[in-house]
Amino acid sequence: MREAWTEGVDARVRHDYDLFNNVSTIAGGIYFYHALQDRTDERGETPDAESGMLRNLNTGETWDGAIFAENRFHFGRLSIVPGMRLEFLNQSVDEQLNVAKTSNGDPLADQSDFHFVPLFGLGLGYTLVEGQPILSAPLIAGEKGAEAKNPPAPVVTGFGPPRVELYGTVSQAYRPNHLRRTWCRPARVQVVNGDLKEGKALQFEYGVRGKPFPYLNFDVGGFYFTFTDQIGEVILPNGFTSTENVGDARYIGFEAATELDILALINGGAPNPYGNLTLYGNVTLLDAEFTSGPNNGKTPAYAPNYQVKTGAIYSYKNTFKLALLGTLVDDEFGDDGDSFEGFIPAYNVWDLTAEFRFWKGRAGVFAGIRNVFNESYWGEVREEGIMPALPRNYYGGFEFSSSEA
Repeated sequence: MREAWTEGVDARVRHDYDLFNNVSTIAGGIYFYHALQDRTDERGETPDAESGMLRNLNTGETWDGAIFAENRFHFGRLSIVPGMRLEFLNQSVDEQLNVAKTSNGDPLADQSDFHFVPLFGLGLGYTLVEGQPILSAPLIAGEKGAEAKNPPAPVVTGFGPPRVELYGTVSQAYRPNHLRRTWCRPARVQVVNGDLKEGKALQFEYGVRGKPFPYLNFDVGGFYFTFTDQIGEVILPNGFTSTENVGDARYIGFEAATELDILALINGGAPNPYGNLTLYGNVTLLDAEFTSGPNNGKTPAYAPNYQVKTGAIYSYKNTFKLALLGTLVDDEFGDDGDSFEGFIPAYNVWDLTAEFRFWKGRAGVFAGIRNVFNESYWGEVREEGIMPALPRNYYGGFEFSSSEA
């Protein structure tokens, strides 16, 4: 059982300014997150027991913060976006009870870890097809709807279809060590490398996206990621499992996404008075492999060859929404050693959600069914074994907002 207390802040600012007769934008902000979590593990006398003898008790705490900024420079159809993020992360874990460690004479975990990582990125975009400008009449001071003798020119607030854009990005990323999973192992067969480094990545993405028709959006592209010092697990000759920086890996793949509004298509591209019926699809094809280290040639954890997300969403104005969304995932492994115990069979799961809003969008009710077809599967493997996903389950609630939707 886990009990967690969390709080956070995400504050952002944005400013548009004129540069060489083009509107450029600078944006930035700060992010803060704090979490305190208590975890208890009990073992019952029967498989369906809801309580039993306490075997593990530990407390984990995370402090996460960041300062980030980016500037979008526009030069006609070309846009250049440099960005930076300064990441601060502090983790600590305090283990009060671990029956397996105590019986083997191993010390309980009392660890803390701090990381400061500067990250940088660069994005490029070039508009192949500009599309039709969306104009908005500016407000006229003192007129309140009356005609002015010399009204200002309309303001371009965006561009409609057809619009097609080429894009590319290169950015840095990192993946920190998860202290609780590393140090709070239930058995002595786990060995932890004392000088673990955070995993670092260099990511390249490129593609083309657009809205050729009012009822159709698309985004097609590829990606290439390289990871160094990736954290994983290695099975030692004595049967022990070592958590360490397992080496370098590369990920290469293709991704395509599209949205088609059937009702707008039937209506010739104009908004349909009966609402929107959107068919959604996203497919990711991936080839991932370790290129160095003890797992050289093997497949990294949680890297399926394909993943598909698809479904249909019906919405009527800002009042009603009904969605059926599915996720289909290929076979994968839950560990970096491609072991039999870490194998995760392919699965597909569907969710149904409904939402109704009223009082000018200030209030609403929602309900849903997760795992509609009651698929029996698991998508995660830990040291305790597989983590079975929940069977079909239901939820519902209501929400209020101080502003109109």
